[in-house]
Amino acid sequence: MLNRILLVLIVFGFGFTLNPQPRIVTEKFFPDVQKEFNTPAFKKKRGFTNYEELIAYLNQLQQANSALMEIKYIGNSQKGMAIPMVVLTDKNAKDPIRVWMQGGLHGDEPASTEGMLHLIGEVLREPEMLQRLQIAVVPMANIDGYVKQDRYAANGLDLNRDQTKLMAPESVYLKQAFSDFRAEVAVDFHEYRPYRRDFVHYNRAGVTSLFDVMFLYSGNLNIPEELRNYTNDVFVHAARKTLDASGMRHHDYFTTADYHGDVHLNQGSVQSRSSATSYALSNCISSLIEVRGVGIGRTSFKRRVFCTYEVARSYLRTAYDQHDELRSVLARSEKARREVIVKSSRKVLNRNVAFIDLDTYTEVELPMVVHDGFHCIPKLSRSLPVAYALDANLKYIRTLVGKLKTLGVEVSILKDPKQVKIEKYIPTYLKRESASYEKVHRMDIRTRIERADTLLPAGTFLVHMNQKNAGLAAEVLEPEGPNSFISFGLLTPRLAPGRVLPYYRIIEN
Repeated sequence: MLNRILLVLIVFGFGFTLNPQPRIVTEKFFPDVQKEFNTPAFKKKRGFTNYEELIAYLNQLQQANSALMEIKYIGNSQKGMAIPMVVLTDKNAKDPIRVWMQGGLHGDEPASTEGMLHLIGEVLREPEMLQRLQIAVVPMANIDGYVKQDRYAANGLDLNRDQTKLMAPESVYLKQAFSDFRAEVAVDFHEYRPYRRDFVHYNRAGVTSLFDVMFLYSGNLNIPEELRNYTNDVFVHAARKTLDASGMRHHDYFTTADYHGDVHLNQGSVQSRSSATSYALSNCISSLIEVRGVGIGRTSFKRRVFCTYEVARSYLRTAYDQHDELRSVLARSEKARREVIVKSSRKVLNRNVAFIDLDTYTEVELPMVVHDGFHCIPKLSRSLPVAYALDANLKYIRTLVGKLKTLGVEVSILKDPKQVKIEKYIPTYLKRESASYEKVHRMDIRTRIERADTLLPAGTFLVHMNQKNAGLAAEVLEPEGPNSFISFGLLTPRLAPGRVLPYYRIIEN
């Protein structure tokens, strides 16, 4: 009972800064690895790599490896600190696979940053992979949050909920750099909180997570099935085997959620507001890696950095080995789209999930209701349009076009008037949520589709759907989608007779 009371106080934040993890849990389940790291955090006894140490470390590596390493600054944080991106390239490589990796998107997840720094050093020490890979690494994506060891950016936004609305400056810089790089493999490294408030209610003293690493990859149905399966069956599978060989436990990522008063698990990714799905919708291999670490200070820090590095190295090795097949899968996936899934629901399953019992300090299995994001069911689908047409006369449409371009979506301009068959969106229901979510008031909208022949004027913006990032275009433009510009309140329609949305679906040239 005492364990439960202490855990409740710590998790709910009643003035406690104690590490909630008992020493016996660390020693029995998460002992540190016997490996030496020479990144800045391991050259001191307390704290983590700070911004000045990071820049000095990168500059030192670049000076010693100028032929292979370039440092670019992609923009400034809200507090004015330049965001570094490291590009590792062998100039003699022919048509390398482009791999994007980042850490520190949440500022209180330091093993992700340290793992990226170690990865850069190890690739430079043994650069054979660069014969077939070009690697871009952003080791500290949320510098302002990292300085405070706080999850959020300086304006209070969660940068991993801002991948489509792009309201934080850092989100814009990161997404633009990602779009310009045209990644074919993308991995976003995080840490997760192993002591959650919902876990205190299980067994006598509560439970905690058992897994060193959890894999988050997308089941969004606008990502072609072959690409979804290839990500899991090839890249994630190889990383699982790597962790098995090192004795690390792993699982698909889940988090707790309240369903009518009961605690269920949400497993997997479907929302394009976060990186795992947003990246995958740009037609690339994508995963978000969660390492057990938030809230436990420097406990098992070597182990956490080691897990980050091992998974990153595995993804690089798989991309290297799968060079030709990877390109073939991406080419087929880009042409495989047949419809747009506007809304979907997760398949609900009953599963036993392993935890650590905080009374007996043993591994236990608990029966859980799991909402599996890798197995989704369509609820609202529409035919794939030839293109979307957007009214260029409206200032706010031009703002949204700017966001589309930052997302890597190609937007063209109609040079001459053209008669086309379109589908118009006519709003039939509209409700603005009173509570704020990530600095916006979400919108619940329903529309009916009405077909018409129309003359598009010269200057109309066109988003053709035979392009690499077509999946992202559909996510933000289909109004009922949970991550659309309208759902996030970036475009506020009016519900009135004769009103239509200021963009259309072109269904025939």
